[in-house]
Amino acid sequence: MSIHWDVIIVGAGPAGSTLGRALSERGLRVLILDKEIFPRYKACGGGLNVRAANMLDVDLSSVVEDTIYSARIAFRMGNPSTNWSDRPLTYMVSRESFDHLLLQHAIASGCAVREGEKVRGVRVRESDVAVRSDGGTYFGKVVVGADGAHGVVASSVGLMEDAFVAIAIESEIEVSASDLEDWRNVVLLDLGSIRGGLRLGFPQGTSPLHWGGRPVDAGERTEGLLPSVHRRMAVGYEAVPRPQETGASASRPEEGRRHSAPSGPAGGGRCRAGRPV
Repeated sequence: MSIHWDVIIVGAGPAGSTLGRALSERGLRVLILDKEIFPRYKACGGGLNVRAANMLDVDLSSVVEDTIYSARIAFRMGNPSTNWSDRPLTYMVSRESFDHLLLQHAIASGCAVREGEKVRGVRVRESDVAVRSDGGTYFGKVVVGADGAHGVVASSVGLMEDAFVAIAIESEIEVSASDLEDWRNVVLLDLGSIRGGLRLGFPQGTSPLHWGGRPVDAGERTEGLLPSVHRRMAVGYEAVPRPQETGASASRPEEGRRHSAPSGPAGGGRCRAGRPV
């Protein structure tokens, strides 16, 4: 006989793992499903604000790669205004290690986890929900969609149907060790270089990571948009004002990684039959 779970969470990222741990610690039977095997790469700038870090109630010292005390704000890559804080503003983490750490805490709390199982569909029934994955069908009282705005849960139960999206692209840019030091403790926010969007610069690991994006207008074709956004990021990086103008140089970003994100009115947040979240 199949186990009937109190909560089935689709997606083992920070949201899914953190919720799973909280529920499991309160005595609920929790199953977390994810199509990937952790640790896995995740396209993300990796900025974790201090308030969110404190709410996690987890020792993050092993995954924090940098602590941000300063924000450098520019317009169309002009001379930036730099402001410093006496207290940390943001922690920089790699999603590969950060997400894996949170998932390990969820497992330690008692969550059952199935990695490498892609969820294929969710069906809301009269008294429960059925979640079908590559590994079989699971039944529970509640299903939580923590698999992203374009995930299987949202599409299966009719959420996010009227959302509009923003196109985003990220590039990790190789620089010398001395140039990378200039980026320690600092993030960049540039406005105006990408129409209707923004560019961010983060110190992460061994390379500053630049992320840029903008909303996509209704009916707009995106085939030529991705290369356009990426070109602007590549040219813009070479014009980034450094804290010390010492002839710093960097390689241009390669093709980069791309993804879309909801940015406007959507059907998220409502429950159908009181069960999907």
